[in-house]
Amino acid sequence: AFEVLESHNVPGKTLERLMYELKLEKIDLLKVDIEGAEIDMFNAADDATLQKIHQLTVEFHDFMCPDQREAVRHQIRRFNRLGFDCVVMTHKTHGDVWMVNRKALGLSVFKIIYFKTILKYTRGIQRILCRTIGQTKELTV
Repeated sequence: AFEVLESHNVPGKTLERLMYELKLEKIDLLKVDIEGAEIDMFNAADDATLQKIHQLTVEFHDFMCPDQREAVRHQIRRFNRLGFDCVVMTHKTHGDVWMVNRKALGLSVFKIIYFKTILKYTRGIQRILCRTIGQTKELTV
């Protein structure tokens, strides 16, 4: 329920084209927060390009546009098929998703389980406690 006040056309590039222009063989960490266009970017990227990425953090905007939820789930399934482990860090939506290419990084199954459970929930509890009791310093795990 947002009103568009003004729009502008801007030139865009596919991820593949950007990697080519920058002469990148791989991307160690890609942060994607492009205000709702994440699905379009991933749809335009071929599997081979995505597999050159070792880690991604993505802010999908299904918290603002619930009709995107199935498209987000589709992309997460796609990344899983490509060998990524996906950790959804947010509670009810996909506002913060970490995707790690386990093979590219040489991570064991046990390390991924640690990230998906112990680290994720410990950090979540810390954030809740900080909000609840007003602590500003986070504990280290």
